[in-house]
Amino acid sequence: MTEIASVEVDESPAAAAEPAAGQDGPSAPKVTIGLPVYNGEKYLPVAIESILTQDFADFEIVISDNASTDATEQIGRAAAADDPRVRYIRQPVNLGMSRNYHAVLAAARGQYFRWAAADDEVTAGYLAGCVAALDADPDVALAHAQVVDMDENGVITHEHPPLDVDNPDPVRRLRALLGVHESSDHYGLIRTEVLRSLPPLGSHPEPDRVILVGLGLRGRIVHAPGEQFRRRVHSTQTSGPGHRTSAKVRIHDPRRSGLGLPAFELGRDLLREIHNAPLTRRQKRACYLAMWGWFRLNYMKMARNVARLVIELAETAGRGLGRLFRRPGKAAAKAGA
Repeated sequence: MTEIASVEVDESPAAAAEPAAGQDGPSAPKVTIGLPVYNGEKYLPVAIESILTQDFADFEIVISDNASTDATEQIGRAAAADDPRVRYIRQPVNLGMSRNYHAVLAAARGQYFRWAAADDEVTAGYLAGCVAALDADPDVALAHAQVVDMDENGVITHEHPPLDVDNPDPVRRLRALLGVHESSDHYGLIRTEVLRSLPPLGSHPEPDRVILVGLGLRGRIVHAPGEQFRRRVHSTQTSGPGHRTSAKVRIHDPRRSGLGLPAFELGRDLLREIHNAPLTRRQKRACYLAMWGWFRLNYMKMARNVARLVIELAETAGRGLGRLFRRPGKAAAKAGA
């Protein structure tokens, strides 16, 4: 997930005018791959090729270019010119990552939907395996594959163990999704109708975890055997440890200052998903108890967020007071220098 720019945000993303699922009748594809991108020229051609060479061919790719300043536009337009399954949309300004992810979902026509990142890849049988899993069982909300990490050169460096999310008990699925993991399953193939029933992605640093919890409370999450989702880990990705929480918030939504309590926002959104999920009272009580455990485990993270916010507010106030009480003569002498 990658994007940011300090420009005024357009409230009407270009993709919003695109047809929704089912509007084109029989011509609509089975699958829509939504590829939101900002300045992704380095790996975008390989990511597109990874999709176009799938064994399963009944799909479309919707590329939403978030006002990139590199060669992303040329790459996207060339892909659309070469293959009729590719649609290229360029946003007039940077919408922020969360709204750009929503833009490709709004433009989707397929029965099934998948987000794709501009720096990741999937094996050739990925779509065929995931489509078969969703077709075979209406209780499956999302189908994905074995998640592996690769480096900048495509060398596999780590295999992630699967979560206990193929369990028929939604409470067990929730507990697994609340644990420590990379939330990479949100790049799986999802029933479009179910995904659209969830609120849009939030602007805190972990909106993908909220999406996974919402889906996991509505159906099982399965993995296609023998296939891989290859997550590229590199120095320029926005999810890396080098980015401050406030910077990650602005990447998701440039309209925000970056000040806030993202850990509390995450907890609020997770509670909302439990409240809205189609569960029995007994199941909801068990889910709320699981969330109580999550809050206890994340208490120190939330406390650090509060402390960080207080420090940032103090620094901002200090700079303002410094400008206010700066002696005029000294400021004039400095300007003259």
